[in-house]
Amino acid sequence: MENSDVSQSSISLTNSSNTSDITLEYLNEIETEKRIVPIVYLTILCIIGTIGNMLIMYVYLIKFRRKATYRTFIVALAIADFLVCSLAIPFEIFQMTREYTFNAEWLCKFFRMFKNSFTLSSTLILIGLSVNRYRSICYPLRPKLSYCQALKCIVCLVCFALAFASPEIFLTGIKSHKLENNLVGKDCSDAEEYADTMYPMIYGMSQLVLYFVCTIALLVMCILIGRQIMRHVKFRDQFRLSKIFKTTSKETQMSTMVGIEKNSSTKTCVKDRWFSHKKHKTSAHKRINSPTKVTRTALVVSICFVILYLPYITMKILSAVTEGQIMPRSKLASIIMPILSRTHLMNNVVNFIIYLKMDLSFRRQCKELVVPLVSIFVKKVIVQ
Repeated sequence: MENSDVSQSSISLTNSSNTSDITLEYLNEIETEKRIVPIVYLTILCIIGTIGNMLIMYVYLIKFRRKATYRTFIVALAIADFLVCSLAIPFEIFQMTREYTFNAEWLCKFFRMFKNSFTLSSTLILIGLSVNRYRSICYPLRPKLSYCQALKCIVCLVCFALAFASPEIFLTGIKSHKLENNLVGKDCSDAEEYADTMYPMIYGMSQLVLYFVCTIALLVMCILIGRQIMRHVKFRDQFRLSKIFKTTSKETQMSTMVGIEKNSSTKTCVKDRWFSHKKHKTSAHKRINSPTKVTRTALVVSICFVILYLPYITMKILSAVTEGQIMPRSKLASIIMPILSRTHLMNNVVNFIIYLKMDLSFRRQCKELVVPLVSIFVKKVIVQ
C-alpha cells in the first residue's frame, strides 16, 4: 500500500494570533499550497500522456491497419497508458487538493484499484512486448507469436493485474488525522479497520516484490537483446567489408597482369568502394530494416521503464524500513516526496516521445494530423 503523503508534512501555525479561526478548509489550503510543484508535475504528465497516447492509438489503429504482433502490444500499452493519464493522474491531482477534506470512500477505493491495476497492466504488457522481441531477435527460427495469441496474452495479463489490485477495494479507505484546534482531517489512504493487521504490509510487500521482479526481468532482457543486436551489427559490417576486399583483390591481380598503368585506377576503385561502403553504412542506419528498428524501439522503452521505476522501488523500500518517515517533516519534503513516489507515472508518458524520436512513419503520421489542426487553431485565434 502507498503511504499517505500527509505523513511527510506538518502544519505549523504557531504564528496565528487566533487559533479559533482555523478551519479544516484553511488547513487544507495550506497543505495544497505546499504541493503546487507536484500538482504542476502531474498536470504536465496528464496533458502530454493523454494527447500522446491518443495519437499512438489513432496512428497504430487507423493508419497502420496491418495486423502485427508488435503493433498489438503497442496499442494495448497505449490504451493502458491512456487510462492512467486521463483518469488515474487527475485523481492523484484531486487527492492532493483534498489532503484533509477527502470524504468519498467509494471514490478512493475505486480509483486506487483502478490506478494500481492499469499501472501494473502497462508494466506486464511491456514485459510481453519485450519477451516477444527477445524471441524474435535471439531465437529467429522458433515459431513467432500470432496476432490472436498476442491478444489472448494481453487479456490474460490485464486480468491478472485486475486480480492483483483487487485487495485495494478492502485495504484502501478514509484515514483520519488529528490536527490543530481539535480538528480531524480525512484523507484517501489505508483503511482504518485494517490499520492494526498484517494485511496492508503483506499486500505492500507483494507489490514491491512483483515490481522488483518485473524490473529485473526487463533489465535482463534489455542486456540480452542489446548484446544480440551488437552481434548482428558487427557480423553485418564484417561481411560487407570482406566482400569489398575480395572484389578489390581480384581487380588488383588483374591490373598487375595488364600493366602498371592500371594501379592508379585500382587504388581509385578501392577508395570509391570504401567510401561507398561508408555511405551505405550511414544510410543503412537511417533505413534500418523493420525488425531491427522495432527491436531497438522496444529496447529503449524497456530501458526507460527500468530507469524511471528505480526511484519508485527505492522509495517503497525506504518507506518500509523507516515506517514512512523517509525525510524530516518540512516544506521541502511536501514537494520532493510526492514527486519521487510518482516517478513511475512517467512511464505512461515517455513511450510517445520515444516513438516520435525513433519511428519515422509514426512521426510523419503525427505531423500530418497535428499540423493542420494547429494551423486551423492559429487562424481562429488570429481572426478573433
